[in-house]
Amino acid sequence: FPSHDISQKEMGALRLLADGYAYKEMAEKLDVSQSAIEKRIRPLFQRFNVKNNAHLIAFAYQNNLL
Repeated sequence: FPSHDISQKEMGALRLLADGYAYKEMAEKLDVSQSAIEKRIRPLFQRFNVKNNAHLIAFAYQNNLL
């Protein structure tokens, strides 16, 4: 999965997620709503066939996205 399949906004949220931030904390840090963060993360679940945040982070590291 080439990294260009991930938008800059998605990648920014994914990096924060991998750093241990909760959605609410990401929203505050990026000055957006929590639903905006969810809209950046949730599509990655289906795109990469993962089931939860931990699985998404593991997938991202295993595939050199992070």
